[in-house]
Amino acid sequence: MESGRLRNLVVHADWENTNDDGYTYVNLKIKKGNIEQEYAQFSEDSLNKIINLIIEVQENIYEYWEWRNEI
Repeated sequence: MESGRLRNLVVHADWENTNDDGYTYVNLKIKKGNIEQEYAQFSEDSLNKIINLIIEVQENIYEYWEWRNEI
């Protein structure tokens, strides 16, 4: 789920080392002996979009369980 992936990026980001352009270290990828550091650029706008997406998914899950319990 995209909302879960984005939530994890935000929660586990290395916020203490965010650079002036908003890039923050979020992950270490190891593939076939290659090590890559993954960075994400966050802004106030992008963080608000992530929050809104998470809230929307949470509301949809709640509505689904309400519907599921009724049938």
